[in-house]
Amino acid sequence: MTIGILIDDNDRYNFFLKVLKSSFAKNIGGVLFLHTKYYSYIRNVSDGNQHLLLKAKHVEICDFKDCIEAHIYDRLPPSVDLDRKSAKAVQQVTELWIYSGFQFAAKVVGQYNQKKRFFEIGNFPATFQENTFGVNSDRQIEVGTSDEEIVLKLRNELLDFIPPHVNKRVINRLLETSVNLISSRILRTIAFRASFSDIIMRAYRINKARAFVRTYQKNSPTGDYNLFIAQVENDSQTIYQSCETQLSALKKSIALSKADGRPLVVRLHPGEKDYRPLKDLIKFCKLNNVEICNKGSLLQVVQEERNIYTVNSTGGAHALLLGAKVTCFGSAFYEGWTAENVAFYATEILRKF
Repeated sequence: MTIGILIDDNDRYNFFLKVLKSSFAKNIGGVLFLHTKYYSYIRNVSDGNQHLLLKAKHVEICDFKDCIEAHIYDRLPPSVDLDRKSAKAVQQVTELWIYSGFQFAAKVVGQYNQKKRFFEIGNFPATFQENTFGVNSDRQIEVGTSDEEIVLKLRNELLDFIPPHVNKRVINRLLETSVNLISSRILRTIAFRASFSDIIMRAYRINKARAFVRTYQKNSPTGDYNLFIAQVENDSQTIYQSCETQLSALKKSIALSKADGRPLVVRLHPGEKDYRPLKDLIKFCKLNNVEICNKGSLLQVVQEERNIYTVNSTGGAHALLLGAKVTCFGSAFYEGWTAENVAFYATEILRKF
């Protein structure tokens, strides 16, 4: 059994190395890393594992604004096709492992091998999820219950937990993306291609978004309050499982909190990649005298037996561990769950590194 692992950046490569060391992968035979971009390939090609840089017959710059658009419309430029060597390698692997479902390259290789398994990093310490259905398929699971001791242990672990996906340095991201863009034109790699101006603008927006969040990292909420947990504006959960935007959900949260007789506190998502929706959210909060607090971890600002509002953030599941009352404005996999259900999901459903 040979697994083909699709790699679209160096972080994904490091993620799958950890997966391969977990108990989940103990019976895996051979592994072939299928790189869609040059940077991750050249950095790791000499590490003793099997690597292949996937190439296309010929590539034109596609007209997608981003990878999510490619996934939503389920379409590919007709010119994107693997060369003979790459196509044969993809066809011969037993199963393709793909990080989430939004890789542009995943749409390309899917033409040659339909046997896929999707992976994502878990929003609980040292965990990941895998399935054969696609992103956010944890809504389809049947969850059990854990005892109070496990609930308390998980709650303590989350008190200092910061999701790992928010820590990548912008300068590293810019360097990697630039190398990949240059090499894609020379080597015909199959990765999604943007212009240099798009790359610079994306780095600028990420950096400015993080600066906005840092502004509120010294703020600690005081008194009795309800909490709104914001999400990344183009998060797959909000796109596919909700008709609400962050702003429309915030407006409803303010009204509900006012009816509850408590002020509302907003926690911005530290991993937002575009400052523009953050700017709108912050402006709206100022106009409505809503406090923004981003100090510490999420559970450090969640109060027991208070109302938590969100579109469908996994932070709502975290809040259930403290006995908070969670209101979701979109479809969330943890709807109707108790703290014991959340603990079961985190310890029995999610995989451990």
